[in-house]
Amino acid sequence: MLKKTKAIKSLTLANGKMLSFEEIQAAHILCLQEAQICFMEDRKLLTENKPLYSRSQLLKLSPIICKDGLLRVGGRLDNSQLPADVKHPILLPKSNRITRMILEHEHTTNLHPGVSALFVIARQKY
Repeated sequence: MLKKTKAIKSLTLANGKMLSFEEIQAAHILCLQEAQICFMEDRKLLTENKPLYSRSQLLKLSPIICKDGLLRVGGRLDNSQLPADVKHPILLPKSNRITRMILEHEHTTNLHPGVSALFVIARQKY
């Protein structure tokens, strides 16, 4: 699987086969899970259905663990009719390389929007 994640940039493997959508999604989730390692203590408490510590930086976000194992923001939006990614955005650590790469990607993909617009775009999913 890790060999396949390195091929994502070109979307082809060394043997000339194209990566499938599922493989790209799995690699994306794997990268995000790796970035969320800094929230490991909070994740452990959530999986054990225990309350987060009062010093937790995630306490105000009411975090939940979704089916793909990623930490997401919880809260009252659960009752809305918005798409799941918008209701429960993925939590990303502030000072992680993957966070910076996501922001750089969104910046270039969306034709270099301003700072405020970039954060709105990124916060729709993350």
